[in-house]
Amino acid sequence: MKTTNKDEDWGVCDFDETVLFVQLINGRLFIHGIEAVCKWCEGVLEIREETKVFCGGRCGRYQGEFSRNLSDFLRWEGVKSYTLRKIVAEVEALELEARDLEPISYAPHWSILYEYEDETET
Repeated sequence: MKTTNKDEDWGVCDFDETVLFVQLINGRLFIHGIEAVCKWCEGVLEIREETKVFCGGRCGRYQGEFSRNLSDFLRWEGVKSYTLRKIVAEVEALELEARDLEPISYAPHWSILYEYEDETET
């Protein structure tokens, strides 16, 4: 389940509310091992002003936000499920937001994933 590796250069991008971990290789963005390209002209994407992603190709359009802080994956709602947020935070060594640390006053609807986890262990 682990995505990032501390020996590599990673960041987080928010492309139209799709939040992804991105690997930086020689200043270029890679998602799942494939270089990220513009959705309009397929030009190579580039980071400008440290936090903005633009097409470096012919259209030059704004693509989304970028952050080197991997905890922004949770802040930008890369995971919405309360249960999964805690799991991702633990696996990726991310800092949970204050709302994730507060005790909840209702019985949560636990993720169905836990049921599958129990079945595989038996």
